[in-house]
Amino acid sequence: MARKGENIYKRKDGRWEGRYRVNGVDNKYHSIYGKSYAEVKEKLIKIKAEPITYNSSGMKTFGELCVEWLSSVRVKVKTTTLSNYYMKLNKHILPVLGNVRFSYITIQILQKFIETKLNSGLSTKYVHDIIVLIKSISKYVCRIHGYRNIIVDVTVPKSEKKDMSLLNDEQQIVLSKHLTSDLSSTNLCILLKTILFPSSYFSIRNVDEDLKAEYDAVVETGLFDIVLFSYDKWFNEGELVLNQPIDEPCEAIYRGWMMKPEKYSAFYNQLNDKGIKLITSPNEYEHFHVFPNVYPEIIADTARMTVFPDGKNINVDELKKTFQRFMVKDYVKSVKGTTFPKYFDSSITQEEFDEQMEKFYNYRGDLYTGGICVKEYLSLKRYGERTNEYRVFYMNGEIATVSRNSGQGDYASLPPDDLIEKYKSLGSPYYTIDYAELDDGSWKILEAGDGQVSGLSDNQNYYSYFRTLYHCFN
Repeated sequence: MARKGENIYKRKDGRWEGRYRVNGVDNKYHSIYGKSYAEVKEKLIKIKAEPITYNSSGMKTFGELCVEWLSSVRVKVKTTTLSNYYMKLNKHILPVLGNVRFSYITIQILQKFIETKLNSGLSTKYVHDIIVLIKSISKYVCRIHGYRNIIVDVTVPKSEKKDMSLLNDEQQIVLSKHLTSDLSSTNLCILLKTILFPSSYFSIRNVDEDLKAEYDAVVETGLFDIVLFSYDKWFNEGELVLNQPIDEPCEAIYRGWMMKPEKYSAFYNQLNDKGIKLITSPNEYEHFHVFPNVYPEIIADTARMTVFPDGKNINVDELKKTFQRFMVKDYVKSVKGTTFPKYFDSSITQEEFDEQMEKFYNYRGDLYTGGICVKEYLSLKRYGERTNEYRVFYMNGEIATVSRNSGQGDYASLPPDDLIEKYKSLGSPYYTIDYAELDDGSWKILEAGDGQVSGLSDNQNYYSYFRTLYHCFN
């Protein structure tokens, strides 16, 4: 009988036989023989460690073959899964193996790769997931190109399973009383399981029609309690009316429409009086909702900007000394999608600019906030007719979701990992940053916003999003 994990047997004639797969093909083996177990094992190790010479396609690098594999699985997996593949490949695998010819990758190289990743502080579970990804790519390569699949001979240390200690009924009661008696952010993070939506304008019993897809996804997760508040009463009359009484204090996440900072502050305080504490304080909301507030923290990676508080005169000639092209927004939003110009250049006169700004103020109406931001207009890279923009949700200090935000295909480049990582701790539990690729291949931040009032991308999986939200905050 073979020893576990090894195809080495003692034959009836007294010799030892070792078997190994041919080019990674299932159920096809070659055999070698020896007088002892040790002799056969040594021969097997040498065979498996040898680089194999293949046909001309064997000259392909691991990185080139990864591109092939990604193309083959793109239509078979969810967008979130594909994004996860891209992240692991770009951050961990390709920097080490990308330029190595597949036929030259040996067991020793892979074991060294595993050891390096483990020593860098990655968990055994995460390294295991990386190896599983390499294994999937290797199987594809073996099936399509006939290479030997050496990944089957690579072992990864297994993570130790720890016994889970569960609280008994008495301990659960004590914990619950402690948490609800002290509504600090630390304690409430453990209890986060409520989402607050605005109701339909016509009925407090139904969610706002434009948010129904999110509402349905939350229901499908089965992880949250849902509270509705009257859209009409709050946004038109300033009266906060909920669809149900709040029996016990809880912490909640709001998903809904933008509010001016002073409106949000009143919203936060009235909810708090009713026993609901929003995870984002009024100061945290204003910090991300009003772009000039967060601008100093992201200035190194965003467009240049000049700020004009409400009522201050904007001198176009001075702007033209600073910017070749510039765009206009208020402290919160632009009026993209209207007849207002996307940008202005050196040909604009003061009179023409003033006329256009009258349009801007009319478009923003009651939503106009703070003042005017004049920003350098960036030339964005295009893939066909689409720019390459991504929205990243940051939750509780973690990169929660990265989603395409301009209708581009999944063939477009992803924002650099180090850029996304750089901005995951900006002083709010829940916010977004929008990134875009420029014509020259570099990346810039376009916008930042409060997570509660930031929309999900069109191609985003809502169910996965709310499961991620739950796990980030619990």
